[in-house]
Amino acid sequence: MSQFPKVKTAFQESGIIPDVIGDITPTIDLSIKYSEKIQATLGNELSPTDTQSAPHIILNDPHGSSSTRYVLAMVDPDAPSRESPSNAQYVHWVTEMAGSGTKPTVKRDLVQYMGPAPPSGTGFHRYVFLLYRHEGKVHFKSEPPKDRKNFNVAKWSQENGIGDPVGGEFYVAKT
Repeated sequence: MSQFPKVKTAFQESGIIPDVIGDITPTIDLSIKYSEKIQATLGNELSPTDTQSAPHIILNDPHGSSSTRYVLAMVDPDAPSRESPSNAQYVHWVTEMAGSGTKPTVKRDLVQYMGPAPPSGTGFHRYVFLLYRHEGKVHFKSEPPKDRKNFNVAKWSQENGIGDPVGGEFYVAKT
């Protein structure tokens, strides 16, 4: 059975819709694995210690090929806390990849991966991965902020012509 309805429901129940994006209609299964035993699964709790290195990405795109390009963004909409998200969205990673399957090729990181470091006492933070699919090379008109703060992934994706997300995943973490 497809995970697609579960992704949208989990995004709605966790507030990712509307805090991060307006909507999502997944068409690609996205898996985020930090190791064989540590994987993001629709809001499960992961340790910041276990997620400091960039994860392994697995894409199941029935319409993808070795030349299909993707942009993957990871954001924290709860910076510095969910009650007071004055730095939201904090961008942890933006990468461009090609090819689907178990080993998509990273073409370039627009923002290098930075593992979670939620401030102590701020409760759970949501770490959201959004996948965008596009044909051909993207010529980015606007770059993510250098200081990583106050990024708006939905606005940024529209400004750069990569549209709406076609896959998503998330986990929560706290210190």
